[in-house]
Amino acid sequence: AFLLAALMLTGCGTGKAESTQKAVFTSVSDLNAPGITIGVQTGTVFDEIVARHFPQATIAYYDNAADMAYQVTSGGLDALAADLVNAIGIKKETSGITYFDMPLESEEYGFAFPKTAEGKALSEDMSEFIDQLESEGTLDSAVQSDVEFSLHCA
Repeated sequence: AFLLAALMLTGCGTGKAESTQKAVFTSVSDLNAPGITIGVQTGTVFDEIVARHFPQATIAYYDNAADMAYQVTSGGLDALAADLVNAIGIKKETSGITYFDMPLESEEYGFAFPKTAEGKALSEDMSEFIDQLESEGTLDSAVQSDVEFSLHCA
């Protein structure tokens, strides 16, 4: 099973484009306020997660992470919700964006294979591959080497 961590990414003090004063978020709890808009990708579970943790914020839907990241850096969004893998990628690719070292929720995910001999073989190969990555520490080290937990902009 894989772990999904819902993380909040925010611009470094950009705030809303129409605001004359820049918003600075020092805690993830700062995002639970009227007037805060948080982007989520359409078709994901993040709207439910954001609604649970930030009931006072407004949710805005986007088709992809790149559009949300642009909106955060340009002031159209205060934050966006993403899983750890996407958060790392967004932060690496987007200047002026960072994320909080506070996963909101976690879920375990698995793989589904057809109930055929080929599906069974593929399932066994995948399980073996994942076990190998875990026993070598490859999964943990890959995440740890790419994650910069900080509230400072890159």
